[in-house]
Formats: sequence, structure tokens, C-alpha cells
Amino acid sequence: MKFSKYNIFSTQNNKIIVYNTITEMILEFDKDFFLSLKNHPSEILNIIHKNDKKYILNSKIIADDEIEKNNIIKNKLVEAKSVNTISLFITPTLFCNMNCIYCFQSAYKKSEMTQDIANQTIQFTKVLLKSKKTNILNIVWTGGEALLKVDLIKYMSCNIKKILDNNISFQQKVITNGLLLNENNIKILNETGISSIQITVDGLSNTHNQRRTSNKYNSFDKITQNIDNLLLNYSNIHLALRINIDKSNLNSYIEILTYLNHRYVNKNYSVTPCFVEQFDNMNIDDRIHNILSHDEQTKFLLNAGRLYYDSLPIDFLPQRKSANCMLKRKYSFAIGADGSVYKCYIDVGNLTKRIGHINNPSFLKNKFYLSDIKISNKCYDCSLFPVCNGSCPKKISTLNNNKNEHCHIAKGYEKKFLKFYMENIIK
Repeated sequence: MKFSKYNIFSTQNNKIIVYNTITEMILEFDKDFFLSLKNHPSEILNIIHKNDKKYILNSKIIADDEIEKNNIIKNKLVEAKSVNTISLFITPTLFCNMNCIYCFQSAYKKSEMTQDIANQTIQFTKVLLKSKKTNILNIVWTGGEALLKVDLIKYMSCNIKKILDNNISFQQKVITNGLLLNENNIKILNETGISSIQITVDGLSNTHNQRRTSNKYNSFDKITQNIDNLLLNYSNIHLALRINIDKSNLNSYIEILTYLNHRYVNKNYSVTPCFVEQFDNMNIDDRIHNILSHDEQTKFLLNAGRLYYDSLPIDFLPQRKSANCMLKRKYSFAIGADGSVYKCYIDVGNLTKRIGHINNPSFLKNKFYLSDIKISNKCYDCSLFPVCNGSCPKKISTLNNNKNEHCHIAKGYEKKFLKFYMENIIK
């Protein structure tokens, strides 16, 4: 056994802080003891008190890295095969009432779901549920603009509920641009059982309206008006506000966060910064130069954290999350408006990427999970490997292994993240 490569360490107040990304335990040492333990682990473990030895071994800061690496890989594969949760991204329409500068669906043929395809989707869901021991059915209604087909969402949701066993938790989320989130549609979504609504706001009025345009409305004013009503009268629905960031609106996150924090005090919402990305099927032409590099993204988050640490939904202490990438989960699918099935919601509408159709579930016998995921040796040797889900496979293929560009957001800044976290929790 030796000092684990899955340790991150930093100094604070003349102490050494060690964070192990396998156990997610933090230990504090005197510098001299830390150096002795790091350089001569076996000798030190043999002379310290048995309780201290047990605690250090349980933390895995001293471990057999090969054994731990194999356990991590095994656990990731078990999670990928899990039938506990079935996740579906359902697109009732690819039509939209906005024109966003970074839309990855703009090049695809527009279509909307018919009643027949809706019924086939319900039957497909029934097939998935019947063949698996599932505890959770998670559906995300998206688009295009999902609320253009709000009545179809209500119809499908109500009929899916009828096929669920009592022991299955049915969780639903809607992704919308917010323009059609009027009182009538909120009421429908609330009655349907929607627990979360995601809306993108890319800054204050001028910035937002330039990036997310509408021919009919001042989109920022219309959206904030609808948000006011949602947060005031439907506190049971969580509002997940998203801000898409590139070089052209770097300052907008702090501006809109300040605005929202003053406007919506003690309301049920969160604000998440997300970075505009380039994937193989995206068509953002001359705006490619606006995309932030990995280093620029990380520095942005560290700077934002200094101003709004408590408001940032960012793990400055890198922690493991369940694999939420659809490509890495066996029972996660995206369903297009025409009934085509995909392994990633970004591909919806790109018929070259479909893996089957809901009217012929035989494709479920194929092994799609982890199919396009290649983990390199440099990933195994990275201190963040236990908490990193291997990044987005589509980013990896698009970026051709450019240095760190598809890595965990803390890559290259591990010590700064740990130090930043420690400084903030002891304030």
C-alpha cells in the first residue's frame, strides 16, 4: 500500500488537508507527520495508535491503487446497468417559438408528435416497466418548445400514470423557454404532477433578448412575468433557472444572479451556470470562437464563487454523483416527435443517430450503455477519477482528446478547489 493517487492535498494554517476522492473523507495533518506518512506509509502505520491506523486506512488515503481502480470501474458498470431508474426524454415537438443563437436542433427537420405516436410512446413505456424491476420512472418533457404541445403532455402523463404500479415513483420535469408559461399552462403542469420546470435566462434584458430572440415578445420581460406568477403561486414546483455562458456574456451570470436574488427572496428556485459547448452535430458557425475553454470555465467558476459561494450549485469539493449521462445508463432513452429513439437527447432529430423506434422495442436487446465510452490510462491515474463520470462521450469524440477540454471542471485546479472549499466552510 502507498499514498493513494486518488488524494488531493492542500495547505491551510500550517496544516496539510488531504481529501480522498474514493471515500470523500477530509483529513488534517501536521506537515511533518504528513510527509512521513506519504513517504513511508507502512512504517508509520505500524507505530501509530490502532484507532488512528484504522481511521487512516478507512479513509483510503493509504491504499492499493490497483485494487481501488478495479472497484471503481466495477461500481460504475453496475450503476450503468441498474434498472432501478428508467429515464425518458420525450420531445412532443421540434417546433419552437424562439430563435436561440446556440440551438443544436436548428438544422433538423421540424416535426410534432401525433396522437398515434403518443399512444405508441405510452406502450413503449409500458414495455420498459414490465420487463424491469424499476422503482423510479423519470420523464423530462422537452423540445423544440415543449409547451406548444402542453395538452399532449397532459394526455400522455395521465395515461402513463395508469400503467404504473403503486411502488413506482413517477417524477416529471419540463424544459421550456418560458414564453408560454402562462397561468393556464402552469395550472395544467401542476395538475399533471410536474415537480420541476427548467427555463434558460442568459442575462438581463438586453443580453438575453440578443441571444434568445422572439418575433412576438420582449422575451426577457415575458419570461420574468411568467416566473413571477410561478414562484408566487406554485411553491410546490421547483424552478431550475439555467444560464448558458460563453465569452460574450461572461458578466451576465453575476448580474442576473444579483437581480434574481433580490427579486425572488425565499422562493423555490435555483440558478445554474452552464457553458455553451460544441458537439459534432451543432451548427453555431462563426460563434465557435465564443466558446470558453476548460481553463476559462474553471477560472470563471472560481471567480464567481468568491462573490456568491452559497448561491453556486457547484461542488468545489469534487464529489461523486450518480451517472446522469444517458449514454452511460442502460435504461435511459430520448424519444423524438416521430417516435425515433436515441441514446442522447442532443441527437433528437438527427436521424443518423437513432437506435430504433418505439413501435419495435427489439432494439432494447442491444448493449448501448458504455458503447462509445473509452477510458484512457490518464483517466485511471487522475485523482478525480473516482468522482468523475468520464465526461460527456460526445465531447470526447468532438474534441479529439484535446488537453483537459472534456475533463472534470476541477481538472488542473484540484488543490485550488480544495483550498477554496476549506476557506469557505470555516468562515
